[in-house]
Amino acid sequence: MGDVFRFQRPESLWLGGLAVMAFLLWAWDYRQRRKQLLRFKRLSKVHAVSKLRAARTEWIRVALLAVGVLCLALAVAEPEAQWERKENVVERYDVVLLMDTSLSMLARDIFPLRLHRALQEMGALLSQPVPEIQKWALVSFSGTSFILSYLGGDPQNILYYLDFMEQRDKPIYGTDIGAAIGSGLTIVDKELEVLKRTGTEAQPNKKIFVMLSDGEDHGERLATDLAEARKRGIRIYTIGIGREGFFPIPLPVTFQTDGKDRFLRDEDGQLVSAGFGESTLRWVAESTGGAFWRSRSGADVARSLREILHRERKVVGQRPVMEFRPVYYYFLCLAFAALCGYLVL
Repeated sequence: MGDVFRFQRPESLWLGGLAVMAFLLWAWDYRQRRKQLLRFKRLSKVHAVSKLRAARTEWIRVALLAVGVLCLALAVAEPEAQWERKENVVERYDVVLLMDTSLSMLARDIFPLRLHRALQEMGALLSQPVPEIQKWALVSFSGTSFILSYLGGDPQNILYYLDFMEQRDKPIYGTDIGAAIGSGLTIVDKELEVLKRTGTEAQPNKKIFVMLSDGEDHGERLATDLAEARKRGIRIYTIGIGREGFFPIPLPVTFQTDGKDRFLRDEDGQLVSAGFGESTLRWVAESTGGAFWRSRSGADVARSLREILHRERKVVGQRPVMEFRPVYYYFLCLAFAALCGYLVL
């Protein structure tokens, strides 16, 4: 019975036992009284004098009271019944995050910085479970790219590296979006190599790349790596973070020895400003079948990430799932009906 029916509070079932015992005691008492009444020859007149109900009505009335109390006791025990429902089977896929950590991401057009806000929003997303994503990987890029985490099932590893990226104290010059895509492809190749070496016959999951950047690109390999990603059928989604205009780039705290903000300058002493390159990010996304999102405040980065994941969500079938659902309200309805019958008769 426990496989199809159970009680969350079985300790309350003794109340139902009391109802059954009370009914049995009443039945025994009624039987004794009935025997005494049968001693009289004119039973109908005795009934009229003692105002006793007919036997059938009396039994029904007390039975309704016992059923009502028993159903209330069962409802208090919080019964649950097993039900079968259909659950969608969603295609599992892996996500490679490409995070721009170049100096232009330190611009303060988005509070507190472009980079810090993007990392905070990404961390908020990773803190929540995303069932359809099986593995995560992380690449940081500026003038060069670094694979911080290969594909793995624990997003806590990504959160660790996000915190590490936020606390850096050295300036990293340049931006090479192509190198970031190349590192993402290296991660995919590494997984295939591991599967081949271990003799695993399972097919690898679908891969998508998600890039967060302000769109500035000073590299020369973007077209080549983009063509390779397109050849492999990997969609790249881009989220551009930054406002229109040009903004000075503050140097890391280690360069602010006198407590004052210092900004990046060129060889001639002129301020170097950070802009926003929407066209590059849009081209990267559209050429691979992905999509481009724009964030002007930073607060909508997490929303954009959720929209990307929802867009990739694909139902491939259904499967039966057995679960327990509360059914106490059925017993409450029966108790109400039984007690109403008791009062009416």
